[in-house]
Amino acid sequence: MAALRAARRAWTAIRRHGPTVLLDRDGRLLPPEGVVLVADWRYRGRGYTTYGDAWLAGHMAAQWREMRRIGREELASGKAVRIGA
Repeated sequence: MAALRAARRAWTAIRRHGPTVLLDRDGRLLPPEGVVLVADWRYRGRGYTTYGDAWLAGHMAAQWREMRRIGREELASGKAVRIGA
């Protein structure tokens, strides 16, 4: 069955990309010269790797929200200072 799948994949690739396309032994497209093919991906998890990273990201997000809130208040009250005028 593997040989049949490879033959079908090769036939489809040749039909789609032309007869000069480079294929591997399983009928998959080979990357152009000079390109590195990464064929194995592994899930490493999500989120921050340490509690310190998570704390820092949370602190920076809170600081950004606070600065944005202060900026909106200053614009609404007319106290905003124009920088670079």
